[in-house]
Amino acid sequence: MQTIVNNFVLMPYTSGNNRLFGTIPSSLIELHALESLWLENNNLTGEIPTGLKFIRVLKEINFFNNSLSGPIPEGLMSKPNLKLFDLAENNLSGTIPDDFNFTDDGDDEDDNDDSNDLGPLMRLINCFLEGMSETRFQRKAFVKPKREIATLSLYGNNLEGGLPNGIFSLPSLESINFANNNLSGTLPTEIGNAKVLKVLDLRNNNITGPIPNETEHASSLEVLNLYNNAITSSIPIQVTELVNLKDLVLDLNNITGTIPFQIENCKKLESLGLSDNSLSGTIPTEIGYLSKLSFFDLSNNEIAGNLPSEIGKLVQCEDILFRNNSLNGTLPSEIGNLKSIKSLFIDGNELTGMIPTEVGKLSALEYLNLKENKLSGSIPMQLNQLEKAILIRLSTNNLTGPIPNGFENLQDLKYILLENNNLTSSIPETMCDSSSINTLLLQHNDLGGTIPHSCLSNENFDFVDLSFNLFDSTIPSELGLMVNITRLFLDDCGLAGSIPTEIGQLEKLWFLVLRGNDLNGTIPTEIGNTNLTELFLDENKLSGQIPSELGELQNL
Repeated sequence: MQTIVNNFVLMPYTSGNNRLFGTIPSSLIELHALESLWLENNNLTGEIPTGLKFIRVLKEINFFNNSLSGPIPEGLMSKPNLKLFDLAENNLSGTIPDDFNFTDDGDDEDDNDDSNDLGPLMRLINCFLEGMSETRFQRKAFVKPKREIATLSLYGNNLEGGLPNGIFSLPSLESINFANNNLSGTLPTEIGNAKVLKVLDLRNNNITGPIPNETEHASSLEVLNLYNNAITSSIPIQVTELVNLKDLVLDLNNITGTIPFQIENCKKLESLGLSDNSLSGTIPTEIGYLSKLSFFDLSNNEIAGNLPSEIGKLVQCEDILFRNNSLNGTLPSEIGNLKSIKSLFIDGNELTGMIPTEVGKLSALEYLNLKENKLSGSIPMQLNQLEKAILIRLSTNNLTGPIPNGFENLQDLKYILLENNNLTSSIPETMCDSSSINTLLLQHNDLGGTIPHSCLSNENFDFVDLSFNLFDSTIPSELGLMVNITRLFLDDCGLAGSIPTEIGQLEKLWFLVLRGNDLNGTIPTEIGNTNLTELFLDENKLSGQIPSELGELQNL
């Protein structure tokens, strides 16, 4: 690095894909006309030179993604011309300096003095040494400080202490990103002074206390991200006065109270994350006014009451996650209006009634999870219209009747999870003909008849559980075609006949459960060709010797 500084010439310099290492040389402070210093995406170590604060016209400091350590030098963040300050993804420690005083650091009488030994380098304006950039050199006189810092980025370090109050008084500051540190203390009331602030990202810290009421005065705010802190109290009504807000992310805190119905004021809101708190009350019907909402997460709270029909107005929403609450009542038919929905997770609630047939209209739906509710009735055949479905999970409900035909036509469907219900009849003959399904869980139902051969011969299957049903079937020799199976559960499901020798072809199989059936004959010696770690054959009618080949299963 020192060599580069000592050999600069006055011409464009390309330095893409660098692997610069070592420390930042203190001699850089001699570059009095330096306006931009970009050293991101290298392997620089050591501390940031304290002398950089004396470069009066420095506008951009970008040391992103290095291995710099130590504290942030006092005075560096108070450069009056500073617009960009990015020290993210380093190993910096200590506190964030509260030194935004904008004091002038001397008169201008020597601004045009070229007498320094570095000669023309005294007018170096931009120095880019990051990957895939270039260095540009120009001659330019000093300019009067304008105090225009717009971006502060310190995320991904080990910084501690509280937020310096002064940052919220920077008149041109638009973005603060201090995410992924160890910051503590409360949000200062001075946040209300940040009139042009658009982004405040403090996720993954240890910020405590309430969100200040003064936040409403930060009227330009578009992103408020306090994910994974220790914020307490309720969501202040004043937050709903932030009419420009697009992302409100308050997940993983200690927030209590209810969702204010005034949330309807935030009509530009695109992402609303309130999961993993202690919110109670109901989902306000006014939520339907958030027509631009694309992500809505209320998971792991104490929300109760009915799912309002107004939810169907969120036609741009792609992800609705209401997992593990106390929602009750029925699923509204208006849910079929969610034409953009890709993920619908309402598992772990107390929903009752039937699954509305309108769910079949969700043409963009990829993940449907309604497990662990109290849903009843049959599985609507309209689910076979979900052409983009990857996951259909209806486990642990009170569903009855047969499994509808047509799932095999869903070309992206990988997971059919219908366990722990009261399903009857037989498995549809062609259900397992799909080339995409890899997980089939039907255990703990009342299914009967013969297990279709395709359900025990599909080479794409990874995990199959048909246990605790009422089949009258045998294990087909085609079992050997399931070359990718790792877990096979067929216990207590009415199997008879012998264990086919083709089981030795299942080299990836590590968990096999066949207990509680009427299987007879001997244990095939070929079972030693598998990689089993768990094997359950008890409560059958097997005979003969225990094959010595079991000794080859070193992980059993």
